[in-house]
Amino acid sequence: MGDFSGTIDVERLISYGDDLIEVFMNRRDVNNFALSLEGVKMLQSSCEADFSEVKNLLEAEYRRKIDECKQRMDDAKSEVIADADIEFLQKELDEEIQKEHLLKEELRIVSDEIDDLEQQRVSIEERRQFVKKLEKDDLRAQIWKQRK
Repeated sequence: MGDFSGTIDVERLISYGDDLIEVFMNRRDVNNFALSLEGVKMLQSSCEADFSEVKNLLEAEYRRKIDECKQRMDDAKSEVIADADIEFLQKELDEEIQKEHLLKEELRIVSDEIDDLEQQRVSIEERRQFVKKLEKDDLRAQIWKQRK
């Protein structure tokens, strides 16, 4: 976490807490927040499923293409073909390997995006827990005031 060596502005903190409580006192806001959280969870689940499917498809497709290129190279070597043909096949293999590297990079980017979505989901969940705590504290304060 960050360095908290400075002093905390208590009035700003209390004001922020009051504003937050005010927002969540409106039942519609709480329901909207809950719906948003549910939407984030569904989005994350969908993204994870899509990511897994895309990853598997890409890996299978490029593994197949690489295997095809290797097979063609093996066939070419066994038939004692001309150097130009070998160079062509090598170039084709190199291109396929380059495509594979690009797809792995894209896969990494998608994975990073999913990680970011997961972090957002965790952050929203933490905020939701914080709001619940604030609501409980507010309810306790109201009960305490009523007893006095």
